[in-house]
Amino acid sequence: MATRPDHPLERFWSTTRVDGASQELTPDQQDELRAHQIGAIITLAPVMMAANLVNTLIIDLLFWNAGHGVFLIGWTTAVCGIVAIWGENWRRATRREGRLRASPRGVRRVTMNALLFGIVWTTPFMVMFPDVSEAQRVVLATCAAGMISGGALALATVWQAALVYSMTIEIPTALVLVATGDPMYIGLAALSASFGGLIARTVHERGRLFIDSFVANLSLRDQGQTIGLLLRDFEENSSDWLFEVDAAGRLARVSARLASVLGKTAEDLDKAPVETLLAGPPLSGDPRTAAALRRLGRSFRLGKPFRDVLLPVTIGGEERWWTLTGRPVYDDNGAFQGYRGVGSDITDAKQAEASIARMTSYDMLTGLPNRALLHLRLAHALKRTDREGRRLAILSLDLDRFKTVNDTLGHQTGDHLLVEVANRISGLLRDADIVARFGGDEFVILRTNLKDKSDADGLARRLIEAVSAPYEIDG
Repeated sequence: MATRPDHPLERFWSTTRVDGASQELTPDQQDELRAHQIGAIITLAPVMMAANLVNTLIIDLLFWNAGHGVFLIGWTTAVCGIVAIWGENWRRATRREGRLRASPRGVRRVTMNALLFGIVWTTPFMVMFPDVSEAQRVVLATCAAGMISGGALALATVWQAALVYSMTIEIPTALVLVATGDPMYIGLAALSASFGGLIARTVHERGRLFIDSFVANLSLRDQGQTIGLLLRDFEENSSDWLFEVDAAGRLARVSARLASVLGKTAEDLDKAPVETLLAGPPLSGDPRTAAALRRLGRSFRLGKPFRDVLLPVTIGGEERWWTLTGRPVYDDNGAFQGYRGVGSDITDAKQAEASIARMTSYDMLTGLPNRALLHLRLAHALKRTDREGRRLAILSLDLDRFKTVNDTLGHQTGDHLLVEVANRISGLLRDADIVARFGGDEFVILRTNLKDKSDADGLARRLIEAVSAPYEIDG
């Protein structure tokens, strides 16, 4: 007859908790816990089988001449049969992968096997105790106590099996001792009961620790899965990427994201020197690249963390900007294993930064330096002039009747005229000279390394001639 799910006996088989240690587990997690509990018992099966065979041999040798030969033959056969069944179960378990799930039926099967073992080991005490000598009774009592403690501890991970097994031996043994009426044996029964209580407490604690360990490992596994999902999502959806570098400075466990960023395959990048990858040929001699690589190399040599190392790289002929952050990794023995870190492509941010800098330093219409940048360049030029004894000239150029152009032809035509004027002025200057748009139609030219005053006069005449020539704007 099927047992109802809410029946007390069904709850006995299905309960995994010890003092509520597993009360938060889901049904699937409880099935996994049962599999681990049963697996722990199966792991000890060879030791249990060997102990049973050795104890059986000792009992046979000590009691064979006590007139119980027929009983011992049958009993030994039963022990060997049970050991053979356990041996076959252990062999099957070791040939297949570890069990992932176990239902209450698995617990019930293990408990029934424990009950059978308990009955088998109770039988010699029940049958032979009344007819043997005092010394042999002590041997039987000692054997019973040893089998209770050893078996209960071996079965402790499945508390149902440990409870049934120990009670199957403990209760009949105590009843037989009390039935003798001998105060010594009654005291031995009480001592056995006290010892049984200690064993029960030990079994209870071992079972609790096993479940606590399982719950802790389950929590760590869930956290690891969550971290793995987050990292995978990070790799797939973020503009950043993760990297690993071994102790020799070579890339290790290259992710698909990093390979995609570098425009190569993960196989091509595996064990590749990190310097070769991060500095493309066009930038290999760039002072910025060299400085960043020196900082990385220094961190590698010292095993120090590094943060936000700015590195220009060339990917597919295009200059990009990366920042790298990493920390050293050590094994359990403290040996340096390399680095793990994250890289970020900040090219867009660098371009935006350059654009902002250009807006604050250059005239948006003509592209020439503005008043603020001219002041900085002029201050720098004056310092060099004082320090090196050189001369410079400052020329101011203003467009006559420019307001008339705006009023009659419109501001758009006026803007085109300013651009053309800027181009004509720039075309007359050397690389070391500077021209800035100082105001609406006013330009300032800074000529450095001036030879004499005639050089500035000649430049002024050429500028007037170039700017005064006719313009053709929009036809």
